Amino acid sequence: MKAIVLVASLLLGNSNVVRFSDGSVVHGKIQIQNIEVETAYGKLTVPWTDVQQITFGNRPDSKTALLIEKYVKNLGTSNYGERDAAHKALVELGPMCVRSLLGPHQDAETEKRASMVIAAIKERWASRWDAVAHDTIETSTFSIMGKVSLETWTIESSALGSMKVERQSMSWLGCRSGETLVTVMADGKWVQTKVSVGKDASVSVKAEGQVDIRPQQGPSTYLVSPKGYNAVGTGSSFMGGALIGKVGAGDPFVIGESTEFTTRHSGPLFLMIVPSPWNCHSSGSYNVKIRQERR
Repeated sequence: MKAIVLVASLLLGNSNVVRFSDGSVVHGKIQIQNIEVETAYGKLTVPWTDVQQITFGNRPDSKTALLIEKYVKNLGTSNYGERDAAHKALVELGPMCVRSLLGPHQDAETEKRASMVIAAIKERWASRWDAVAHDTIETSTFSIMGKVSLETWTIESSALGSMKVERQSMSWLGCRSGETLVTVMADGKWVQTKVSVGKDASVSVKAEGQVDIRPQQGPSTYLVSPKGYNAVGTGSSFMGGALIGKVGAGDPFVIGESTEFTTRHSGPLFLMIVPSPWNCHSSGSYNVKIRQERR
């Protein structure tokens, strides 16, 4: 059963970055109050302040879908000019045509030419070659998969003015509302931040503060920074007191006082302070600043 997810998106001065299918980027503000997303899992209302980004699937709007249907049909015509024009038009439209090109088709000739178009699309759109039709909305707590129903978006850009862009021309939209601040306590437990990173996102993390990894020895005797101590923490392969992170169920990695990385997959960002090397409780916390930007 299809349902509608209502995503509130009242912008209060937040800046957005939009990446288009051709690789171009525009910075500005999205002038809408909400978006609707068709999904199979009921209705949700999500404040825009919780939305991290939207990755748009490769699918046409209703008008373009009719054009694609016409072009695919023309691949099988005996008129060379119409076949050639259809081939070029489908390649230009790109991955959103793939599902229609996969058929099934009425004759072997159309099947053959459709395969040739798919190969040309894969070469032409190598940087965004996928046939995923659904959109993915990353929030601070979970991901929503569905189909955004808003087809025309308005972007207010200081450089380009007011722009109307089609949903099918966008590949990604991110909320640039500044840094996310997180406090991580020295209890040896993973903390799920309010940051959900997307695949191929560029993430920078900076941390400051001090943690006492052996408070039983007296105040300030074993104070460490986010880089950690010079001995491995209990039950860990990382230095005691070090700040580490992971994306989703991925492998942990060192953050220390500062790091930048590009994500291989999407998911929530987790942070943790490695336990003390002496199997005792630690005290204190680190203040962490997180920023991400789609490459």
